[in-house]
Amino acid sequence: MHFDPEPMSYGQILPYLIQKGLVEPRHLPPAKQPYPLGFDMNARCDYHAGSPGHNVENCRCRGDFRTPSY
Repeated sequence: MHFDPEPMSYGQILPYLIQKGLVEPRHLPPAKQPYPLGFDMNARCDYHAGSPGHNVENCRCRGDFRTPSY
């Protein structure tokens, strides 16, 4: 099976999806120690409303972006 590469990164497309109302950022509770493996206090995830620990490119939820509930 062959998949074409994504034309742009999640970091590039996410602001557009938010602006168009197709995706809503999700707030995460503050992380508690001990932090999970791979946690990066300097990284911020735009999908998770700027929560520290990872960036949108490494977000495990990026394929499951929440759509607004009307």
